[in-house]
Amino acid sequence: MTTSKSDTNDLYARALASIAEYERQAALRVTKLGPQIRAALRLASVTFVRADYDGVGDSGSFERFAFDGAGGSDVSETVPEALRSQVEGYFYDLLEVRHGGWENNDGAYGEFIWDVERDHLAHTHHMRFTDTSTESYDNLDDIAARIGGAS
Repeated sequence: MTTSKSDTNDLYARALASIAEYERQAALRVTKLGPQIRAALRLASVTFVRADYDGVGDSGSFERFAFDGAGGSDVSETVPEALRSQVEGYFYDLLEVRHGGWENNDGAYGEFIWDVERDHLAHTHHMRFTDTSTESYDNLDDIAARIGGAS
């Protein structure tokens, strides 16, 4: 079976549309669920949420979640698992909307800090990349210039 250029272009266009729709749905979830999750965190006496993530080589995850209460006390153990999962899903959606593919190749890492009391969500994201520097030389002209001679 052969695939025409038109079929390939159509497949590519559908894939791009599917990705755009996925990102749109994630953005909708973020805007809709944020206030609901914040209210649930307040009911659970959580004042700050901290989460670190790391991704590389097409895989990534959250490395640490911390839930603080009044006075900075660690209340992580008292936060219901369902709420922890909601917060994690919310942060994954934020990552996908802002930095889709953050876990690919050299990957990225970062941190979310959510001040629940002030309703302020800080997100720091660090992208990794491989850099290459290339220099080319013809004959020994560069060396000859250093010693004052001609090649």
